[in-house]
Amino acid sequence: MKEHPKNSLFYWYPKIKDLGIPMPETVMVPFPEEFNYFSIFDGKYNEAFNNYVDTVIQAHEDSGFGLPVFLRTGETSNKHGWNETCYVTEIDQIDKHIYQLLEFTEMAGWLGGLNVSGVVLRRFLELDKRFTAFHGRMPVAKEFRFFVKDGKLQCWHPYWFPACMVRPSIENWFDILMDMEKLDELNLDMLTVWAELIGQTVGGYWSIDFCKLKDESWAMTDMAIGESSFHWSACEHAPEEMKRYDDPYATPEGYKATIYSDTKKTKNPCMTCRHAEFDEDDKPYCIVSEPVECTENVESCESYDPISIRSDIKRRTEEEKVCDEDCANCPVRYECPDSPYEHSIENTEKRIEP
Repeated sequence: MKEHPKNSLFYWYPKIKDLGIPMPETVMVPFPEEFNYFSIFDGKYNEAFNNYVDTVIQAHEDSGFGLPVFLRTGETSNKHGWNETCYVTEIDQIDKHIYQLLEFTEMAGWLGGLNVSGVVLRRFLELDKRFTAFHGRMPVAKEFRFFVKDGKLQCWHPYWFPACMVRPSIENWFDILMDMEKLDELNLDMLTVWAELIGQTVGGYWSIDFCKLKDESWAMTDMAIGESSFHWSACEHAPEEMKRYDDPYATPEGYKATIYSDTKKTKNPCMTCRHAEFDEDDKPYCIVSEPVECTENVESCESYDPISIRSDIKRRTEEEKVCDEDCANCPVRYECPDSPYEHSIENTEKRIEP
């Protein structure tokens, strides 16, 4: 039997599926031996890949899950891409979703990130969705992450938090998110029992995720090794490498839309303008037109445009919209909800198909 990495659903799901804890019905479709799909990334015909897609389609038909169906690999669903990755509404399009998941996995793998053993079909759960976010219009629902060490609860946190929100679909998303972060004592006790039972079953240090469903019940949806799981930087149990992220509630008046900016809240001299970058000597300069010395004071900043900046801060309305659609040269292209640009940890990637 093939040995799977501990972070893989192929490893942990068989160990916990019969514990009586609610979780999505799941069908694992492992890769055949000596499966090579890399030529698909060059746009070449790959018979082995096509045959595998047929196997996945047959597995879906046999499962009775219907549509939509949730698709993932053992270690990721790339859920931020939602409509192009994990959320499948047409079975004859599933090859494109598998392609996107494999491409994302391989790109992450180059940085020592993810492994792939096959894909997984899961019965789609209707979540307690409040709004959508990110480039794939992913539904944001009430969700919590529990950290369990040697079968005992270490800490727990809301899964979604203000500093990670990108392109929320509603204007009052912050207030909604704050309400979603509430967890009453009865549900906390129940989820703690479930998390500790899972932790006792698999042993070691794990993060375990629970989602609230539309019918107000709960389900366990994912888990991973605790050391490699995202942990709130403000938590006393956060590993050192996680403390490089901003405070999860770091949402100053300027509305910082992502945790992935290398420019920290404490470093940026002008949070209202956010046009500052830093030179090799760590001195700020303005990037709106030609680099000039940053005044560090919005009232004396020649580049400050209160209309366009207010539009960026408060999510533009049609009346406020000030845009010449030149996103490549726009100073707020990384935060603007209409821009195709978005932060990533290593670089900024433009989401426009060639």
